[in-house]
Amino acid sequence: MNRWWILVFLGIVWSCTSAVDQQKKKTIDTYYDINGLIDYQVFLLDSIRPFLLKTGSINGKMAWDTIPPEKADWASELMVFRSTDINKSMLISSYNVVGKNISGLPTTIYVSKSPKATFADSIALQFTSQGKQPFKFYATLNTKNVLFKSNKYVAMTFDTTGQKSLLKSMKVEGWQKMVLEDSTAFSISSKVAYR
Repeated sequence: MNRWWILVFLGIVWSCTSAVDQQKKKTIDTYYDINGLIDYQVFLLDSIRPFLLKTGSINGKMAWDTIPPEKADWASELMVFRSTDINKSMLISSYNVVGKNISGLPTTIYVSKSPKATFADSIALQFTSQGKQPFKFYATLNTKNVLFKSNKYVAMTFDTTGQKSLLKSMKVEGWQKMVLEDSTAFSISSKVAYR
């Protein structure tokens, strides 16, 4: 008798897991796979091992840094772009998808239907003229709660001369403000230097 209960329990667990997997599959392809793009770039950059040249400013104070290949942590460097991932079940149907031709390149733009309810207001991907490889990615992100407000513009450009899109540059700029504090403006520009 106990074996039957175990089999019934396992059947219920399996059917629930299967339903969750089907839901994940349904939502994973709703919008462009930004996390997949980032995972692929991390893999390529870890393999090629380029230098990273960074320029940053906070409230106008500038700083520069050159990160050698052995110290570059590409997963961390690209982490901010993961926040633009909109392939989440709670965001399904939250964005209008617009296809345009900008500067002669096919472009897909995702615009939030309700910017106050989503973290990413808009996301755009420009592709090569064949429409297969990403050429440029940019997004506008907003956070607002009782204690904190921020606005960020993030962008990546890619070298598409070969068969793959390879990261060429990154930019993160914007401002943030905490309650009872002054607003802080920041900007970080990074260039990938291949040997």
